[in-house]
Amino acid sequence: MFEKNNTLRVGRYRLEAIPEFEGARMPPAAMFTKASPAHLDNLLERVPSDSYDRDRKVLCTSVHSWLVRDDNGIVMLIDTCFGNLKNRMPSHPMFHMQSNDWLAKLGALGVEPQDVTHVINTHLHLDHVGWNTRLVDGVWTPTFPHARHIMPRLEAELALSGGLMRHEANERSIADSVRPVIDAGLADFVDPHVTIAADMKLVPCYGHSQGMLLVEIAGEPGAIVGGDPLHHPLQMLDPDVNTGFCEQPEQAASSRRKFLARCADEGLIIAPTHFYAPRFSQVKRIERGFDLTRISQAAMPA
Repeated sequence: MFEKNNTLRVGRYRLEAIPEFEGARMPPAAMFTKASPAHLDNLLERVPSDSYDRDRKVLCTSVHSWLVRDDNGIVMLIDTCFGNLKNRMPSHPMFHMQSNDWLAKLGALGVEPQDVTHVINTHLHLDHVGWNTRLVDGVWTPTFPHARHIMPRLEAELALSGGLMRHEANERSIADSVRPVIDAGLADFVDPHVTIAADMKLVPCYGHSQGMLLVEIAGEPGAIVGGDPLHHPLQMLDPDVNTGFCEQPEQAASSRRKFLARCADEGLIIAPTHFYAPRFSQVKRIERGFDLTRISQAAMPA
């Protein structure tokens, strides 16, 4: 069901990707709207071959959740994709009114919705909150009724006050995928650096969104998981390249560079939400930027 680069172990936790979408998605200029075509072409010559379809000239990306489990009963989802049957027009026609098998993939890993203990929404963009809810008898109902849904306090409070970014489809996602969880009393608003489980905390990475918090897991090596510090490996080569989805471009680029520098210097694994191939990697410094180092399954702790 899944491609081989789908599972890793970090410290006490086993992580498995649950893709809602994966593969060829969009032309580079459609994602990186401010970068020059010549600069993108130069970067794309150097990215992993399976992250860019050179014949079709489209980026290969993913939209996936990370399922995180330990031996003490934690069953956690990091980010919850787009979800089914949700109006995501006009900006995201590919993911509009979907009917996909994401829940079946979760079930194939031995997890039913009622088993989930934690949901981490690293930020409140529409592709990170969708499966928080599903449509039951015409009502948006929490998918994971026993889970605490952990959200960045800054973004949750902005969402409730109407101060989050003005974006039609994203405003709908707040209404159908965030507010129902809050109204059900299942949400916890948290600040940066909070410990959410043993050997696990949330670290800030602002700019792509106003309050994004990534999941840092201690281990040998440790990892930073989920969220959108990067959308594609080409941004490692030049961290100043932003997507058109970044709300605060200058801060996003600065945060991205600091994120990559720390991961390179400390040997941390990165596992962003939209990396398709590889799903996770380590980071190395190169002239004027960074690059990824693939990690083989054999090299991961058992």
